[in-house]
Amino acid sequence: MEQKRYAGILLAAAGVAAAFVVTIETGYRVTRTPGSPISDVLYFTSIVALALLIAMAVRSWWLPGTGTADFTRAPEAHDAEPRRPAETPTDRFSDVRRHVQSLAQVIDAPDDLLPTFGRSEQNGRPHIEIDGESYHYVLAERGQEYERYSTSSLDDLMYRVLRDIAFSMSASLARPQRKPGEDFRREMFKQQVMLLDRLKPEWAARCEAEHREVLASHPFVDER
Repeated sequence: MEQKRYAGILLAAAGVAAAFVVTIETGYRVTRTPGSPISDVLYFTSIVALALLIAMAVRSWWLPGTGTADFTRAPEAHDAEPRRPAETPTDRFSDVRRHVQSLAQVIDAPDDLLPTFGRSEQNGRPHIEIDGESYHYVLAERGQEYERYSTSSLDDLMYRVLRDIAFSMSASLARPQRKPGEDFRREMFKQQVMLLDRLKPEWAARCEAEHREVLASHPFVDER
């Protein structure tokens, strides 16, 4: 675009020089007398300027190093690599939903244990929010928010979601395995860790570490 603007300016100047030449030449022919020294200087100067300006204007249209004009060249705006469309929150919710559903299928988790996405049912069921680069795992009921876990890591979010799903599943899985007089948490914790180990051993180890922290303050209480 700059080359075209420059060429336009040069051509406009060439037009002015051409007007001088035509005006002086017309004066010569009408009067049939030689011009004054000043008019002669203007005449020949205008001719030289006209030739130079036309040459410079034509040159400005030529591509460097080729010697030929590129009439097939696309506009500069098309030279830039097309921008990829910005990822929308809807796209990210779809990605997170696919991750959750894929992992939930591995442990046969029922759909009603999965969180909702972008909205809350306000009945204690967790939901996921996305804000910029952050994920939020939220528990709310009847307009009251009880818990909010925020992270920029998708892996952390998946762990938190699947940890809670595995815990909810562990209650029914532990019931047939529970021994009389045993603290119900023993088998629940065990079943929860086993479910997470099917998804990711690192998650199982992380969950066991959290269990140890809980038990440090609230140890098992078995009936004798």
